[in-house]
Amino acid sequence: MCSLLMQASECAFNTEYPKTPGGITDPEYSINVGIQNLADCLSQGGAEDPADIERISLALQGYNFGSGYISWALRNYGGYTG
Repeated sequence: MCSLLMQASECAFNTEYPKTPGGITDPEYSINVGIQNLADCLSQGGAEDPADIERISLALQGYNFGSGYISWALRNYGGYTG
């Protein structure tokens, strides 16, 4: 049996399970929600090309800290905050 190290239960794209830590009990659903969340962060960060490391890095910060971080970082630092 596999245990989930991370899951997307608190993400806005989770519409089927409680938005609490560990709330998603279906691993496939959690992965799908996580993929939607990452795609949204890449879009918000403006990443258009796999070589755009600066914008992908910003998107990953937003994925880890919450997508609201992306607009905050753009507004306060112009992008990725290292």
